[in-house]
Amino acid sequence: MEHRSRAWLTPALAVVLVLVGLVPAGAAHAEEPDVDPPVVTLVDVAPAVVDVTDGPGTVEVTLEVADASGVAGPVQVGLAGPAQDAALGPADAVLTSGSATDGTHVAEVVVPQDAEAGSWDVVVAVADVHGNALPAATVGTVEVVRVVPDLQAPVLSRPVVVASAGGDLRPGPVTVTASFDLHDPAGVDVPTVRLAPATGAPVEVQATLTTGDVQGGTWTAALPVPQGAAAGTWTATVPAPADLLGNTAPEQTLGTVTLRYSTPVPGAPTITGTARVGSTLTADPGAWLPGDVTFAYRWLRDGKAITGATARTYKVVASDAGTTLKVEVRGTVAGATSTASATRTVERLLTATPVPTVSGTARVGSTLTATAGTWKPAPVTLAYQWRRDGDPIPGATARTYRLVTADAGAVITVQVRGSRTGYTPVTRTSAARRAERLLTATPVPTISGTGRVGSRLTASAGAWRPSPVTLTYQWRRNGAAIAGATSRTYVLTKADAGASVTLSVRGARSGYTPVTRTSAGRSVERLLTATPTPKISGTRLPGKVLTAAAGSWKPTSVALSYQWRRNGTAISGATGRTYTVRTADAGAAISVVVTGRKAGYTTVARASSAVRIGPARPADKDCADFSTWSAAQSWFRKYFPHYGDVARLDGDNDGIACESLPGAP
Repeated sequence: MEHRSRAWLTPALAVVLVLVGLVPAGAAHAEEPDVDPPVVTLVDVAPAVVDVTDGPGTVEVTLEVADASGVAGPVQVGLAGPAQDAALGPADAVLTSGSATDGTHVAEVVVPQDAEAGSWDVVVAVADVHGNALPAATVGTVEVVRVVPDLQAPVLSRPVVVASAGGDLRPGPVTVTASFDLHDPAGVDVPTVRLAPATGAPVEVQATLTTGDVQGGTWTAALPVPQGAAAGTWTATVPAPADLLGNTAPEQTLGTVTLRYSTPVPGAPTITGTARVGSTLTADPGAWLPGDVTFAYRWLRDGKAITGATARTYKVVASDAGTTLKVEVRGTVAGATSTASATRTVERLLTATPVPTVSGTARVGSTLTATAGTWKPAPVTLAYQWRRDGDPIPGATARTYRLVTADAGAVITVQVRGSRTGYTPVTRTSAARRAERLLTATPVPTISGTGRVGSRLTASAGAWRPSPVTLTYQWRRNGAAIAGATSRTYVLTKADAGASVTLSVRGARSGYTPVTRTSAGRSVERLLTATPTPKISGTRLPGKVLTAAAGSWKPTSVALSYQWRRNGTAISGATGRTYTVRTADAGAAISVVVTGRKAGYTTVARASSAVRIGPARPADKDCADFSTWSAAQSWFRKYFPHYGDVARLDGDNDGIACESLPGAP
């Protein structure tokens, strides 16, 4: 192709070519046989038109470059503008296919947003390895364009706003129709129409193009206003008419319509509160239309007006029982009125609602019983609730209630609630019963003393609190009270033998629950049933053996022990059934004590009658050994009962010894 030289561009590109090494800085190689520059063929410039209205653009240039010796370095591609010295680039082309001697090269040149609009030349510079350079040459053109924006907003004209049914919302919803023209060369976006009251929620719809087109036409919107909307002036507007380029005009007012209610639309009145004597009923008029309705009230009993009952509230009186109450609600707006009503049936009154009574002892552990009385007219369902100091006791809803520790000292009442369908329930509360308090210290008594018949047992009651606490005593035999045994001590009797004796201490104080504490049992030893007095047999002289006969002790298996005594004093070591009389015993009273022992029985000691021990055997004497008859007689009488061989002193055997001595009778 023919290359047009851009002489004015050559110096700039030449500098670039030198910098990248395509043109040597010194002399050319005159002796080289290859003196032809590379041959450049334009393949494509894309795009042919670059729009920089919204930002920079890019031009892609595709070239075919051929040279027998091969090109040196990258091919340089730039753009030369319509104005003197206006240049873009250069950009290095990239070898995408082929070789340095014959290949395809592609370069991208950026066109900035501020580039001048017009025709720009595509300029190429290239040299071969011998320095044969193709001077900056134009190989094609590209058009740079910039669109001047449309900044004008749509123009609105000929607005019309009309309400159906003359704007009366009483029969039902009203449709407000708005129409207007919009003009814009770029075309308009579908507009929104808003219909808004002075206060409250607006209605919005999209308009429909009825004639013309988006560059200029008539638009219509049908806006439904529901019954219940506010009466008054409503304004129709187009909030922000816009063209297709985004140019927006300020809100445009289309016009106003007046909406009204010829008469109020009644709501559905209701009556709140419990319909029973003494309660207050409140009339709720419901949702009337429009919202600025003023109300008046009138209460009726079985269809007849109640004198003075013209407020929104009404307190039910006794004469209303069993009747039907009605409230008439009159709503007024702009002089027009409407009426609606609601009714309630008042509960009847029970004819007999007695106060309950409570029986039973008010103390912890005892059961209280409620007597509700006769409620009328029958049948009346009764429910119970026991209370402690006025508060309901959880779970205590039966006719009876067993007092627990938490009730001590509290005021106990029972509430009886009588109910019947169609009647006002009634609650009656019994007279208060104060539960006895609990003693804070009630110790178990203890018993001291030996548990055997004849012994004295003594009780220790301990410290009862809070003082003063009055204590009483009762001794018991095998759990049964012992008649008359009501003191702090008790002497065991034969009736107690073998029994378990306990002591019950009862502590009492006014306003407190009396408490009885019983001691541990004290076992009383049984009594042996036969404890005979022992007897002594044998010769009652020193050196002789005495034998104790204990007799038959009962019950069987009684262990017996012996103790011989001299003049009432135990003889050391003399603990056998037999006893050899000692010389020291002569003239003494000898007895034996037999002691019977058996487990669980009271030990018994029985003493025999004492036996007198005779004198010890004297040395043999003759009458001649005595100086007087009386001395001989005294000796004879002492020993003769024990030693018969001294009878030789009584020769005539008359009981008088040594009758031959002086002084004999």
